[in-house]
Amino acid sequence: MMSIAACLGQNLEFVSIVREVQVGMYSISAYLAAQLIIQIPLLFFLSVCAIGPSGFGLGNWNSEAFSIMWLIHTLVLLNFEFAAQLFAVLFAHPLLGMFQVISFWFASFLFAGFLVPEEDTMWPLKAFVYVSPLKYGTKAMVYNEIHGTSWEGAVRNSSSAEGYSCPGHSFHECFGLTGDQVLESMRRIQFKNLTEEDETLQDCLLLLAIACAFKLLYMIFAIQKSYNLRAVKPPPAQTGEVPRAALETKAAGVDSSLEGSS
Repeated sequence: MMSIAACLGQNLEFVSIVREVQVGMYSISAYLAAQLIIQIPLLFFLSVCAIGPSGFGLGNWNSEAFSIMWLIHTLVLLNFEFAAQLFAVLFAHPLLGMFQVISFWFASFLFAGFLVPEEDTMWPLKAFVYVSPLKYGTKAMVYNEIHGTSWEGAVRNSSSAEGYSCPGHSFHECFGLTGDQVLESMRRIQFKNLTEEDETLQDCLLLLAIACAFKLLYMIFAIQKSYNLRAVKPPPAQTGEVPRAALETKAAGVDSSLEGSS
């Protein structure tokens, strides 16, 4: 949701960018390249500030998965950052762009797979399922957080279909002994987007592809709006010479006045 501020800042900044590009201070491609070079490291920094103290410091997340969790979370932030930039240049009024950021976040959250299952979503709303950064981000982060861990409250039971049993849990079901069993229990109960297979690479590539699509559209509209206006040209040179066309017009006026008087 912090990308709403990025949308507002980009919209207000782009007004000055268009003006400066028009007067020839720099090209729009130089601005886009410089922006991207600064943007990527700062998003990594923002990500580690978001999940470091709260998740790994206070939440006791799986420290062995810190690097991959950091990458996945940064890719999710990258998607919403680039989407916010696209909406910022698409709409002249900043509020319209900010509303679109909220709508995109809400659609990504609603169709991420853990509220409304993919098989229960009808077209054309199903399109949001395939472009939801939260779908791929949460699936990859939950897998890397839980996979390879062990949990209390369950014991191995070869006679059980799940491979474990929960002694002393007559009213409350436990989720499993191993991380994979917990993932399967969560998928069976509510979170249909989870899987026991390691699809981290696939999810990261899909997140990167969606982010690149938003960035490409943003660059196209930014370039189009930067050069779609009348270029600012210098005023004509001010010299002491009178233009020849003006002299001829003046001479013709004098001749006509002489003829009229005669």
